[in-house]
Amino acid sequence: IVRVTSFGHLRIDFGSGVVDEYECRASVTLALLKALIVNGGTEVPIFKLMDMLWPEIDADNAYRNFKVTLSRLRHIHSIAEEIDWILVKHKKVSLSPSVCSVDCILFQQNLENAIRKDKPQADDITGTLNLYQDDFLRGDTRYPWIHRHRNDLREAFIKGLLLASELHLESGAPNEAIAYLDQAQKKDPLNEQVYALLMQAYMQMG
Repeated sequence: IVRVTSFGHLRIDFGSGVVDEYECRASVTLALLKALIVNGGTEVPIFKLMDMLWPEIDADNAYRNFKVTLSRLRHIHSIAEEIDWILVKHKKVSLSPSVCSVDCILFQQNLENAIRKDKPQADDITGTLNLYQDDFLRGDTRYPWIHRHRNDLREAFIKGLLLASELHLESGAPNEAIAYLDQAQKKDPLNEQVYALLMQAYMQMG
């Protein structure tokens, strides 16, 4: 029901209504959602979110800020008011998995599952890599934890690209491998493994 896009800029799609970060002035409210996403969106301790968003004020005031911000996030759109998409239980906050999906969380989970397989196939990774449309919250420099998560996701994306290219080389499809390596080169132009795999691909092509 609720689809959250975080690759590029933040966008919340409620089906028949959309909240776009570029058009929304509730920056602190959206920052709470960003903090939830960075922590995986499941059972994130309230006090951890408080420390991420209000590190310079005392716990009582930070908790008051949290309660107000959480209420605003739950009601950020008229449709959101009708959906129980954010859950709080035992002082932990979660995005309801039965209601809400987040692109970068799906990307991480699917990529980890594909890599864990004994014999991963290129097709197992291709759909996951397509989720990565842009860097995580590109251009958002307000919080250092956003920058760290952006780098972590970019590294995971490059790792997935390299694995996909290796699998295509093993199956004798150098052209497909080069397509993934070109993307990896743009993200990390100093990565030596990219050039080593490119040389293997061109050697396969003669």
